[in-house]
Amino acid sequence: MSMITKAELNRLKRRNIAHAYFKDSYVRVHFEERSLPKLKVKIVESEEWVGSWWKQRAENIIRLDSKIQEKNWFLSVAVHEVIEKWLMCDSIWKLPYDIAHSISDTIEERWHVKKWGLESWNDYMERVELIWEKENNNCEIWGTRNVAMRSY
Repeated sequence: MSMITKAELNRLKRRNIAHAYFKDSYVRVHFEERSLPKLKVKIVESEEWVGSWWKQRAENIIRLDSKIQEKNWFLSVAVHEVIEKWLMCDSIWKLPYDIAHSISDTIEERWHVKKWGLESWNDYMERVELIWEKENNNCEIWGTRNVAMRSY
């Protein structure tokens, strides 16, 4: 695991998504600077909450809640999960969850607002916060919150 400098962290946070492609249950994210091969991930619609992936497994799969009806919200969750997974598992830094989550949130927000507007982002974040709060209140069911790497 390489140590990341503050300058590299800031550079990561400023990255912009050029394109996010969704086709045949796959999502591929291209940054403006370059495309990263590990950012093509299969989407499985089976998550009960918002989105997740398992760090322990080497599979290139993210799980999303199939009950998310709004297409832009579904795509936004997918983009967030792909970037977070890449930062924690596939990048040279192997960042801890809190840093990877913060960076993927920043990139996701900028992409979502540019594509669908600030009002859509605010509505989306309200819904995600409600789901996250509900998940945290039910975490005793699993005994621990870290059964899987859950986002949001």
